[in-house]
Amino acid sequence: MVCVAMYSRPDDRAILSYDAMETLITAYDASGAQSLQQTLSSLSFKGASRELIRFTSTNELNDQKLFMLSVTQQQQINFTVV
Repeated sequence: MVCVAMYSRPDDRAILSYDAMETLITAYDASGAQSLQQTLSSLSFKGASRELIRFTSTNELNDQKLFMLSVTQQQQINFTVV
């Protein structure tokens, strides 16, 4: 965690962990009679680490791009998609 002005910003591991848990919860809620594995390929939602979380039919991330935020010494927020 990075501490700025009396609060903490999540680091990259925390953001990816959040997306992983959100993926599991979303898949569980949407699964109904299907297994989680079958449900993943039909999921599509906005994540904290990427613009859109979506999976292929083999349950791999459809888009391997990451949305990255950084803060400069002057407390300016920058973002890039890699």
